[in-house]
Parts: sequence; structure tokens; C-alpha cells
Amino acid sequence: MYSDCFVLSTVVVLNEETGKKEDKTEMVNLTANIPQFRCFLAAEAARVYCGSDRAWLLSGEDKCWGPLLMHGKQVTLAGTARNSYMSGELVVRTGGIAFLPEFGLPVKIPKAKMRAMELYDGDKANELAVLVITATPCIVANIPLSLRNENNLLFIAFRPKTNAYRALFNQVASTTHKLASLSTQQQEVYDHLVDCLLGAKSVQEANPRFFSSLNLNWHLHRNPILSCHLDVIMGSISSEKSFRKPLKTHEKVLVTIVTGIPASNKETVAKCIVEFSSENTRWVVYSGTKHVLPSTGLHFSIKKCQDFLTSAVRSHHSTIDGKALQVLLLLPDLTDICTVVRTIEGHPEPAVAAALAIGSVTTAVDPAATFLCNRVVVPSFPEVLASGWVNVIVITNTSATAPVKLVSRLLHEICPLASQIFADGGRLSESKDLDVILSEAVFSETCNLQARYFSRPDWQANTSKLLVTPLKTHAGEGEAESLQTLVKQQKLESLVLQFTGDLDIRSLTHQLKTLKPFSDDQGMLHGVYLVRGLVRCARPGSNVSAIYDVSFCSANDDVCIIAADQHNKWPVLEKVVFDEWSIDLSCHSVAADSSSLEFLGYNLKKGDLQVFLQQCTSALPKTKSLISLQNLTSRQKSDIQKSRRLDALPEGWFYSGSHYVNLDLSRSDLHPCIEQFTTEYVAAFNEDVSSYNARIENLASEMALTFL
Repeated sequence: MYSDCFVLSTVVVLNEETGKKEDKTEMVNLTANIPQFRCFLAAEAARVYCGSDRAWLLSGEDKCWGPLLMHGKQVTLAGTARNSYMSGELVVRTGGIAFLPEFGLPVKIPKAKMRAMELYDGDKANELAVLVITATPCIVANIPLSLRNENNLLFIAFRPKTNAYRALFNQVASTTHKLASLSTQQQEVYDHLVDCLLGAKSVQEANPRFFSSLNLNWHLHRNPILSCHLDVIMGSISSEKSFRKPLKTHEKVLVTIVTGIPASNKETVAKCIVEFSSENTRWVVYSGTKHVLPSTGLHFSIKKCQDFLTSAVRSHHSTIDGKALQVLLLLPDLTDICTVVRTIEGHPEPAVAAALAIGSVTTAVDPAATFLCNRVVVPSFPEVLASGWVNVIVITNTSATAPVKLVSRLLHEICPLASQIFADGGRLSESKDLDVILSEAVFSETCNLQARYFSRPDWQANTSKLLVTPLKTHAGEGEAESLQTLVKQQKLESLVLQFTGDLDIRSLTHQLKTLKPFSDDQGMLHGVYLVRGLVRCARPGSNVSAIYDVSFCSANDDVCIIAADQHNKWPVLEKVVFDEWSIDLSCHSVAADSSSLEFLGYNLKKGDLQVFLQQCTSALPKTKSLISLQNLTSRQKSDIQKSRRLDALPEGWFYSGSHYVNLDLSRSDLHPCIEQFTTEYVAAFNEDVSSYNARIENLASEMALTFL
């Protein structure tokens, strides 16, 4: 009674043509190397006969078998069927051979019953050696049932560095024909004997497809894998090669994706790519880093991007100028690269999807903008730098104050497959750096494809059903699991404030730099991380208001306030044939008085942010205080006397030139009506103050922000 032990691994495969899912199963037999045939002698007489037969073969009493050439132990006799082998001793005489198994009757083959006996010892020294014996059909009855085969082939294997192995070459090899190579069937038997007897391959090495399937099964969790990717992931294609065919200029439109963490100068990186690329390339630039409407947040638009790609492909097919067309996608902050890839590969028009090919994904990183507080990485780290999704990392700050070495090591641990380029300020200048960024196939390399399936198992699930949604943190399995321990943090909150009224640029810049995230005693984060949007501000030195694009990152105190009509201007080059910004500004208008700011952070409070924005308006003059008779200063009283000293005197008073004199000869230094003059002064002064304060209050109400 014998039973095998199997392990099955099933992967769900999605047929990209029919859309149907099917299971692909791989199997490994854990008992493959265990012999399935054993013969045990039950009768005592049989064991006595076997012992006497062994003694007779070794003694050489029968002259028909001739002199003894060799006797060796630790020898294996095998047939052509897998797992059909047995261990024992070998006796070789000039008249034939006899194999003495550990259990069972001897196998005796006279030389006259052999068609051929040949020696094969592999391609290298100290490898498994085998005697390949071709027996005549009449001797089949002497061969155990488990070793019988159609060709009557028997294999006697000798392990290297054993006494039997040395005796074979010293005493038998000289009289035996040596084979230079084996037939296909014989080579399969030889390889199997090597695996079983020498343990040259482990179970995993002997079954690479099964363990690739098991690895996929562990990471995908019943998420489907495209059928065109199956052989790549299973190891049929070398990990150093791309599974995609080389591109031809007239066949494909190459897409280069540029993204980055906030305040990392990714716009400068994108402009340098376009400016310094080959003159034989026509660029189509899609820039998604600008606010269009004050009521919209800065998120990646799937529909808008797909419409843009459709226009680019159609314009390329209608142009006959011999130039290659490349698309550059500049993504907004906090955009999930997986969503962008699915947007391109899952384009609703099959012709457009077939014409597009992603060349590489480049991410800009400023080490000074990598951490918030207490070495907590910024929220966009797992999405922007996931292994397999990013091919090139441009470090845009190499100053001594930035933790360049620390961030570089961290990036290497998180994304080991990506190349690192150092370009201060994002200004690329080396041609070799541009060659890496503008690669046609690095994104499609097998190692990157495998990493994408392991980090985001569901990225091919429901590719056609894409939704326009803001970023959400995804914790994948496998390689992404190590990231989860580094970036596990609170959920990033978003709060959009819409208001009417003008802000002051100087006040806004100063107040933004006061926003600092912090952590409490329980380790919970508080405060603002990003501020972005469109606001109306008075132009410096004039009373005319204009719309400004505002962006602020508290990680490195980066404040950028630029007039909306001047934001993100691209180099004036003939190879830039399309600028998404110009279309945005012409197709959408901003409300006359409406402004909008989006705050992203932790534990945000709407009331506190409204107070913050009120402090960003123009500074108003301070109001004045009213006075009374009791709080008049000596100087004010002196001024009253000086200004009214020549006023008419009451009856009975005259002025002597130095004093005021009464008829009763009493004198005074002050005008007799000084109390009346003081009362009139206080009343007039308070009236002016009240009018001034009223004007200030009216101005404050006019400048106050009205939240919608």
C-alpha cells in the first residue's frame, strides 16, 4: 500500500480579451524522491536461499561467470520509470554482473544476455557515474517488475567518492565503452537520479513554477493576474528583461510619469526633461498640479487624463513628420501611482490603450520635506515610493542642512529597484540621468512587474471600473508590509474653506509659516501639513485684486504664491505641442470674489482655520479712545489755553498783558472761560474719534472674509 503527498497552489488568471477568470493550478509531489517499490521476503527459506546465492556469487565457484572484477556497496539499480530504483551491492565478473538488493532476490545478468554495457560519468569530475545496460528480452523475467521497461534499459548508479565509484574506474572502466552523451530519455533518468541520490536540487529548485505560484497565491489572495503576465511572474522570462517587445516610433506613444512628494520641485524636474530631451521628439505635456476652480480640490482626474491621452494618440497618428511622440504626465500631490497606471492601461478605447506604453515613473524627493515631526514620514511616502511602481528617484535637495544620507538609505530600503539621481533644485543636467528617466522599458521589466503584484495585489482587479477618488492609503502585502511599519500613521484629513474677500500676500506668507504639525503626549498628530488653492489678493503696490495660486508645505516651510496666469509656464519650444495649462485657463473661469483653500492635516478644526484666515487680511489702523475732562493731559490743557487766550472776556474782566484781572483785582493765568473751552474741546475731539472709529469699522466689515 503506497500513497503520494501533494501540495496544490491555485492562482486566479484574468483573460484580458474575454474578461473571464480561470484557475491556474500548479502541483508539487512531496514524496517524489521516495521509492515506491519495495520487495520484502517473508519466508525463512527464501532468506536462506538469498544468503547462499550471495555467498556463491562472491566465492567464484562457478567458472561460467569468470574472475571477480569488482565488488562494491552503496550502488543503485534503476529503470526508466521515476522513483523505480533500489539500493544494494554490485558484483562484476568477466561473465556478467549481479546486483544484490538490500531486500529481495539478486538480479543476475550474464554477459551473453547484454546487448550493450556503457559508462557515462557526466560532464564534470566527481559527478554521478552510471552503467547503462541494454538487456535482451529473454532476460526480462529476471528483472523486478518495477524496473521493467519497453527498451529493457537498466541504470546502475555510483555515487562519487565511494569505494564502489573508485573500483568502477580502476577495474571496470577500461574494459567498458564510454558514452560522450545520453539520449533524451536516458538524460531524464540521469538527472532524476542526481536529484534523488546527490540532492543537487532542493524541492524548491526542482519545482520553480510551483513555488512561484505559491508565492503569488500568498500575496494575491484570490486577486486576479492577467494571463499575459502569468509566464513573467512564474519565471518563464528572465527578471533582467522586459516582457514587452521593443517599441517602434510609429507603433507606440511612450508615456513618462513625473510625480513627487509635496514641495519637492517636481515641476522643475519635468521642465528639464522636456527642455533637454532629443530634438527629434515631440512632447505632449499634461500638467495636473494646478487648481482650476476654487471649489475643487487638487486631485487626479481619471476622465480628464484619458480624454487627454485620446487626443494625443489621435494627433500623433494624423501627423507625418517622422518625430517620436512622448507624453509627460505631471501628477498632482498625493496621487496614487497605481491609479494613474490603471488609468492608462485601462483606457476605455482599446485602440488608444494599445498605442500607449509606460516607459518610466520618476519621483522627486526633497529630504528636507520628508519628515513631519519626531521622524514621522510625510503621508505620501507609501504611494509615491512603492516598490515596482517607481523607477527613478530624483533627490532635489543636497544642502548640508537636509538629511540627505538618511533619506537616501531609507529610499534604498523602501524602493531597492529604483535608481537614485542627485539634482539640486530638480535641475537635471547630465545626459546619462535623462537617459535613465526616458527609458522605454524599465517600467515593464519583470522584476518591477513582480513587485507591483506583490505590493498592490488588487491593481488589476476591475481595471475598467475606475472611479475619480482622492488618495487613500493602501497597505499591501509582501514587500509593502515592510513599508507599513514605517508609514503607519493617522488618516490625513482634508478641509476646504471657501470665502469671499481679499487676502494680503505678506500677511498670508507670514501666517502660513506659523503652521507647524506637532504630536501630543499620546503620539497623536495635530496641525496642518499642506495648504493649497486659489485665493484673491491685492497686487503689491496697487488696489487691483488678482487670483493667486497658493501652495504651502509645513514639512520644510515651502511657501509658493504665484499669479494664476503665470503659474507653471513651460519652456517655449517647438517640441512642446500641447500645454494642458492653457486649456484649463481658457475653459474655466474663476468667480469674481470667490476664493478657496484646501487644508490637509490632522485633527483640523474649522473654527481655528477661519480665525487663521481672518488674520491673513490687510492690517487695519487701530481705533482711537475717547477722552473726558478728568483724563486731559497737561499739554492738552496748555494747547486749549494757547488757542483760546484771545477770545472775548466776560463782563468785569480785562487782560493786563500778562494776567487776566477782575474788577475786584483778583488775577488768573488762565482764561476765565477755560472750563467752557475745555468742555467744547472734549466734545469736538470725541466727535472726531467716533467718526474715525466708524470709518475703521466700516473698512473692517468690508475687508472681513465671508465664509460660504
